[in-house]
Amino acid sequence: MRFTQYINEAREMLKQWKKYLSTNKELSAGVDILNKINKAGYNAYFVGGVVRDIVIGRDFNDIDIASNIDFDNLSKIFKIYDIGKSKDFGISVIKYKGFNFEIARYRSDGKYEDGRRPETVKFNVTLKDDMSRRDIQINAMAIDKNGNIIDYFDGKKDIKNKILKTVGNPYERFSEDFLRMMRIPRFASKLGFEIDKETKKAIQKLSPNIQNLSPERLKDELVKSASQSGDKFAKYIQILDELKLLRFILPEVANLKWFRENLAHHPETHGYVRKILD
Repeated sequence: MRFTQYINEAREMLKQWKKYLSTNKELSAGVDILNKINKAGYNAYFVGGVVRDIVIGRDFNDIDIASNIDFDNLSKIFKIYDIGKSKDFGISVIKYKGFNFEIARYRSDGKYEDGRRPETVKFNVTLKDDMSRRDIQINAMAIDKNGNIIDYFDGKKDIKNKILKTVGNPYERFSEDFLRMMRIPRFASKLGFEIDKETKKAIQKLSPNIQNLSPERLKDELVKSASQSGDKFAKYIQILDELKLLRFILPEVANLKWFRENLAHHPETHGYVRKILD
């Protein structure tokens, strides 16, 4: 039964992949890039959000690529561009057929001392090593040029169950980059997913560390969340509060929950206000 289900799911995924490929010029151009890198003797995959959205069946904006190819050999195939200090982390950009593709070398990270970037990075590692440093399991999948999903950490299962879990120990993942604690609720509100119990517990415990981030990074993450629909952004604010983050990020907004609205003027707050006050 499980094998039959697996075959059926694989067929549906392949059908979905072909549909995306036939209608999305950026994805088609990206497949060309993967083919050229493969032809040069290296591996390359689409990774991150584009894979997650293809599995879910959503539209996507950016396409990121991970590969074991080094800069010297990559520059023999494509004209590549640096993004500030990103080259130190194995990241560059390829402009191809009118699209920009961010391509990153497989890497594993050393210690994180500042809650943002690793002190050292190591290349010449495997795709699995690279995926293991990602934030949540639904973002730790890859897909090859033929539409085959590589899923080391049950990302597809999490999508099916509509849940968000970190890759590995949540305390380690959040200590590596505190901004991940804000990304989790953004994905939860955007996708309508629940947050895993242990993941939620870790955010609540580590929430004071969000104060170590620069105002610019906090603002950028808030703007990304605010660009969603009003309902989803309202849900995002509510989740930030539940995770004990809101009081550090927007204390004025956090305090508003104790303000008694005139329910005749604000009936939409009735359920949430009653929940807080009861």
